Amino acid sequence: MATVPSEITSQSPSTPTPTKQKVRVVIVGGGFAGLEALRYFRGSAFSYTLIEKKQYHEFTPDIPEAITSPTLLRKISKPFSSCRVVDRCVFVKDIVRFDAVQKRVYYVKPEGGPEEFEEFDYCVLCTGATYTSPIQAPSASTVVQRRESLDRFKKELVSASLPILVIGGGHVGCEVAADIAIKCPDTQVIFATGNSGLLANHAQWQVDYATKFFEMLSNVVLYNERCKEVEEEGGGRRVFLLQKSDAKVEVDVVIQCTGFGKPNTRFLVDSEVRLNAQGKIEVDSETLAVKIGDNEENSECIYAAGDCIDKPSNHQMAMFAHFEGEFCARQILRNSAGLPLRKFGVPPEKCFALSLGPRDGFISLLGYTVMWGRVVPLAKRLVRWGWFRVVPWLPKYPLWIDSKRKVPTRNDADKNKAMV
Repeated sequence: MATVPSEITSQSPSTPTPTKQKVRVVIVGGGFAGLEALRYFRGSAFSYTLIEKKQYHEFTPDIPEAITSPTLLRKISKPFSSCRVVDRCVFVKDIVRFDAVQKRVYYVKPEGGPEEFEEFDYCVLCTGATYTSPIQAPSASTVVQRRESLDRFKKELVSASLPILVIGGGHVGCEVAADIAIKCPDTQVIFATGNSGLLANHAQWQVDYATKFFEMLSNVVLYNERCKEVEEEGGGRRVFLLQKSDAKVEVDVVIQCTGFGKPNTRFLVDSEVRLNAQGKIEVDSETLAVKIGDNEENSECIYAAGDCIDKPSNHQMAMFAHFEGEFCARQILRNSAGLPLRKFGVPPEKCFALSLGPRDGFISLLGYTVMWGRVVPLAKRLVRWGWFRVVPWLPKYPLWIDSKRKVPTRNDADKNKAMV
């Protein structure tokens, strides 16, 4: 009887051919940092999943305008199901806990039921921070619910018989106060900017431009001082005390724009991930790797970006979230390819745009004024339109792209080295 060569028997059709499992990447949070990280895995051999509480992405720079124009929400929000950058999305009611050792994210679905989990080989935490309504609506999981919350708030603005108080003189506070003052000319706006005044840590010409704008509005009272809420007997209205002048103001509506949001890290409290006193995630400043345990150890598979990490307060902007999300994705690509991690360099603030109502504002690029006046709100609308229409996979703003950086291909895992 003829014998069958061993090399034939070893490759018998009955012997299953092992399949290579994709590297699993989980992105927790679909804000600017999370979507920028996802963009770098699109079209690759990685299996990437987004875990989110909301079913839509919101273009937050235009929220100050949407407060007085809720119909704008349909232009500045987009369901994740229609975002080409998202491969797989898991919508959750709440993230219960995080296990850095077993590499699992535990959550509860919106319809209820038992705990479920998502396993990962790499994870990027981009959960951001929670701000007060109407700047954010944490309980609004759909675009319809978000629109309803803005509609309710606009009714409060229109029906207000007393002044409206805007607290916080930063970027958001200026845009909110300006938009309300212009669109509600019969309503008085009390603008308390804090002890540091308008646009702290910005160029003096930017401060002067914004100050002159508000001084020209007859229905805006500008206070460069802090205020706190006090209780009045037999009141019913909200009363605030201005701390320098000891003046009391009675208001109908209060909008907090202080910028000190509470990080969405409650699910990390009992995990191995280190949090600072404010609840922000501690990361290695050079690699953005999450710090694990009581020692100075950094995780090689868990990274974090955006407003949920411990970083300077003036870096809590969409531009920095972009760079951090991109950097975390590149770190994962390098690690999976066996390459050493890079050091994170904080990018300069290249572009700063401020809208002051529907017909004024300024845009600075590298410290120089490039636009001002009526053209600024129009330019911001074009950026928003390009964000959702021209490039549906949501890349960076054109003015923030480093023209010398070559965007790598993302066809398969064998090209990872080309991506980093």
